[in-house]
Amino acid sequence: EIRVIKTPGQIEKIIAAQRIAEKGFEHMLGFIREGVTEREIQLELDYFMLKNGAEGLSFDTIALSGANTSLPHGVPSDKKVRKGEFVLLDFGAVVDGWHSDMTRTVCVGEPTDKMREVYGIVAEAQSAALNALRAGVTGAELDKIARDIISLHGYGENFGHSLGHGVGMEIHE
Repeated sequence: EIRVIKTPGQIEKIIAAQRIAEKGFEHMLGFIREGVTEREIQLELDYFMLKNGAEGLSFDTIALSGANTSLPHGVPSDKKVRKGEFVLLDFGAVVDGWHSDMTRTVCVGEPTDKMREVYGIVAEAQSAALNALRAGVTGAELDKIARDIISLHGYGENFGHSLGHGVGMEIHE
């Protein structure tokens, strides 16, 4: 509980870790393409973050494509990315012992109408939770806001992961 409230200096370190992860994602947008494997994506992202200031990785980087993106804690494989597939990245950097964590989904080529629909529903749920964010609102309340929207669209049983978590000296705080 001592780390629940972060000092300005601690927040700066989390932000520095996040900035490295964000630069890593920007780099990956030029790397991800048809034919590259999930493992190659993972290794490239890890190398980029470590080369650009991360002292370590927040956790084992997740890089999944196609049907594998439905696995919340899947392990990258030698599966090659195909045109028209989603690629999911879940990753983070460590700076001075402080962690970041981000998840991003991109499509290689043009997504189908169904992919656009589901992506839009997730974006709507995320936006609603972010709009409700303010002092005093609990994570459980924000999770319910997002979960209700996804359920309203008929995908509630597919929302098996929580909305999010805090970060700090441990990846889940």
